[in-house]
Amino acid sequence: EVFNDSLDDDQFIFWETELKEILENYEFKIDVRNDFKRNEDIEYKRFDFYDAKNHLTIINPFLQDRIDHQRNLILRIIKNLIEKGSEIFTEIKRDKFRCFLTDSDECSKKIKEKDNQVFLAFDYNDKKTKSVIEYIEEILKSYDFKPINASDKIVSHDFMCKICELIQESKYLLADISSNNLNVGLELGIAIGLNKKTMLISNKNSREIGDLKRTDSIRYGNDMELLKKDFQKMLQNILK
Repeated sequence: EVFNDSLDDDQFIFWETELKEILENYEFKIDVRNDFKRNEDIEYKRFDFYDAKNHLTIINPFLQDRIDHQRNLILRIIKNLIEKGSEIFTEIKRDKFRCFLTDSDECSKKIKEKDNQVFLAFDYNDKKTKSVIEYIEEILKSYDFKPINASDKIVSHDFMCKICELIQESKYLLADISSNNLNVGLELGIAIGLNKKTMLISNKNSREIGDLKRTDSIRYGNDMELLKKDFQKMLQNILK
């Protein structure tokens, strides 16, 4: 055997998709005739021959060598992917999110990310912003997303811990950065630190944040239909 490594199921997650693409695109069933035609130095007549004595069809040795070579190449690729996946898995296990509330090296909670959850960060006291977020929520739901914000979950522990937990379990964060709300800034910072996919929107009348000028965002006005079109484009891009 080329290799006999055994790994946990979790470790396979990191290379499974890449491996499938390789095997789907790879010409494992080699079109040898076309291969040979492209190489003028090789003369071929038949690929296999029938052994009447033993009643066997015997494959051409040269062709068998080619198939063995391709098989071993694929197995080496698989092994490399397994090793790569194992390394990534180990790094991720070590790279836990540091808890800034307790000053501990990692969050003690076992939080699983939800693929369709979007955390909404916005200024709750701004009526215009709140109405825009409510409008955005309906668009998100039409795309089968689950929008959530800090007021949707009641907990008995620290409020900031709850916010952090909700962001950790959300795959996406949408932030309205129209106002100078410090909570929104902190929530956006946590999401960026956790490598979440972020979507930014802001009122055209608000001041742009210098550090975020290079980040794609939507600047909206009073035209809600235009906001809807722009936001749908943003969703389509982030889902690619």
